[in-house]
Amino acid sequence: MRKHAAAIAVAALFAMSGAIYLIQYELFHDLKDTGFYMLQDWAFLPVQIAIVTIVVGMIVNGREKSERLSRTRTLASAFFRDFGTDLIVLMIGHAERSECLESLAAINQNWAEKDFVQASAALKKADIKTNCTAEGFIEMREPLMARKADLQAIASNPALLEHEDFTDMLWAIFHMMDELTLRGELSDLSAGDIAHLNSDLERALRGLLVNWVCHIAHIKSEYPYLYVIEAKKNPVAGHLAPE
Repeated sequence: MRKHAAAIAVAALFAMSGAIYLIQYELFHDLKDTGFYMLQDWAFLPVQIAIVTIVVGMIVNGREKSERLSRTRTLASAFFRDFGTDLIVLMIGHAERSECLESLAAINQNWAEKDFVQASAALKKADIKTNCTAEGFIEMREPLMARKADLQAIASNPALLEHEDFTDMLWAIFHMMDELTLRGELSDLSAGDIAHLNSDLERALRGLLVNWVCHIAHIKSEYPYLYVIEAKKNPVAGHLAPE
């Protein structure tokens, strides 16, 4: 239907253009000038196409991308407000202390944008290690599974296509849920099973921390008063495993 309407509109525009040139010739009977100005208009046509399709298209695409990014940030904020922060607290207690994690625990009002960027980059490269035991995974499974439906609802949001890090984090959490569910009884886990589950835990925790840093940086930039509250509720500070 839309293609048919577009074809009719294009045909009508061409017909109007032809009619205007015909009227010009009938009025002035000057085929040479008519041809000259027609060719001059056609010569400028590629420039017009470039301006309309490329420049304007870039502006429109930029705005659309900005709007999608804004929706993604809103989604991330809702995630951490509702249960993402709780998931970090649930997992961070099993992580070995490191310089990278200690720096996150020290987030305060003096942090600038570059500090958050550096922290996020450091987390992606950091060797995050966890030492969760079978008992720890047993305690973790129920509260983690209680969030599965909420996580599935968030994962179905098309806005996540613009946020690869956030999507990777969700899949890491889902994978860990599947591992904990499919293994059934966790009390008799072998040393190999525990090592494997710890690697899954490390991946999920890394994803949570990277996205939390991006979230808290956005909050500081857009909502400075709310950032003060968020910084005080820092899920890393006070929840790291004891040395």
